[in-house]
Amino acid sequence: NGATVRPGTGAASNNLTLESDITFVGGSTLAIDVADTSNSQLVIAGGTLDLSDLSPTNKLNIHLSAIGELTPNQPREISIINAIGGTINYGSGFEATHFNIVPEGFAFEDGFTLTGTETGLTIAFTPVPVPEPAAVLGIAVGALAVGGFVRRRFPKLVPVRSRGA
Repeated sequence: NGATVRPGTGAASNNLTLESDITFVGGSTLAIDVADTSNSQLVIAGGTLDLSDLSPTNKLNIHLSAIGELTPNQPREISIINAIGGTINYGSGFEATHFNIVPEGFAFEDGFTLTGTETGLTIAFTPVPVPEPAAVLGIAVGALAVGGFVRRRFPKLVPVRSRGA
């Protein structure tokens, strides 16, 4: 309970291959590194990956870590668990609500879609570009210039007070 499994790290394709039964319980974490050229995954080469104890209140945490730059606006689909010669037991069937996706190092936190079959678990998403600091600075300078123009063009009227007699 509460254990973390990380198939691999870095830019190379990393797989953790298991040839026997394994059970993930709620509170456990599967940590996946996502790069433009590769991804790490858990391969079930024999036996069963048992996820039947998961529920909407007892979830498996899937930590996705962005490694390096991801090509923006290009849809990605990552097979994070692949059962080649094994199976995945979801209990009463796959339910996305039994999983908690935790993105780290992404410019966005929404837009991840999780799908599952008895031979795999896949996450799909589309990276969004991060605005460059120079572009943000340019927008701020432009807004200040417009504000200055408006202030000079339409000066604030100052009320004149009359002096009493």
